[in-house]
Amino acid sequence: MNPSTGFYTVIPGGNELVCYCNYGFGYDAINDDYKIVIFSGYNGLHVANLKDKLWRYLDDIVFEVAYGNRVAAVCDNHLCHWLVWSRLHNKHRIICFDLCIENLTKDVPLPDFKDNAVDNSATSSHFANFLVEDCRRGRNEVTALHVLDGLLSVLTQSKTGRDCYDVWVMKEYGIKESWVKLFGFSDPRCTPLAFDGGSNSKVLCKAGESWGYRLKWYNVREKQYNNAEIHDIHGVEHLYQACVVNGSLVTIPGGERIREDDPKRRCK
Repeated sequence: MNPSTGFYTVIPGGNELVCYCNYGFGYDAINDDYKIVIFSGYNGLHVANLKDKLWRYLDDIVFEVAYGNRVAAVCDNHLCHWLVWSRLHNKHRIICFDLCIENLTKDVPLPDFKDNAVDNSATSSHFANFLVEDCRRGRNEVTALHVLDGLLSVLTQSKTGRDCYDVWVMKEYGIKESWVKLFGFSDPRCTPLAFDGGSNSKVLCKAGESWGYRLKWYNVREKQYNNAEIHDIHGVEHLYQACVVNGSLVTIPGGERIREDDPKRRCK
């Protein structure tokens, strides 16, 4: 769906697709097409494109179980990333699937976060997520993977004691030494989404609640949270999901416009 134009298209599902899965969506510039990738556990994966809306099963690609993010962290429009816990190597990995070549690439290196202290003078942000409660301590050291301001970002457990988590971003894609620690983050239920347009000290967050999500502002310098108002949507406090999009007039192949009385308008 393109929220800027109100056009959407439906990708038919197949019996072979599972409900609980990891997935990603991006653009294949080589073939000028949008693609969806879905995988679950150690099985192969399925890929579909918007032009013909057909699913293809790639059984020769094996993924480990992704813990930190079911939705892919997408960089450069076509590189889908997931955080996984490798049982074989007993450590975290950032795996990457290239939608253009439809194959795995080299793992993206993680930062050396264990012996670093938070740089409270930095101003940027990122995401938090719970892992399975019975995971060992090692699995909890890196809790989330996402994209912030176009950069790959991870959330790690803080070693300072003042904050629960540290936010890192990779300034140069694929370069381990380019990871930069930004600031401490205290609430594991919050997902940083975007900065306030006029300031780098305030971050819009998606705060997890028992009934879904609520939008909040996090003040990086004062380390305080405040509820955020949703303009033009009166009386809405509880959200099922929220994400950041860039406005675009790109046409969706075979798309239809959402009518004013269509329940799908709630997706916006």
